[in-house]
Amino acid sequence: MIEEKEAKCKFVFITGGVMSGIGKGVVTSSIGKILQFRGFNVSVVKIDPYLNVDPGTLNPIEHGECFITEKVWDFRPVP
Repeated sequence: MIEEKEAKCKFVFITGGVMSGIGKGVVTSSIGKILQFRGFNVSVVKIDPYLNVDPGTLNPIEHGECFITEKVWDFRPVP
């Protein structure tokens, strides 16, 4: 187990294409579970890094469904 004085924040990025079903989620959860078994604290954050692109105008075949709502949703991480 890691001592608190040695604990440092580390990042692991799982990337892939826009195709669904290639296993990015399975890989992410598997790596996270292995790290938890080794005594690390793990937090997973999923992002859609669209830089200068409106995902609402993308072809759903390339991106997947995009839902636009009138109500603003506020998402907070689960502790």
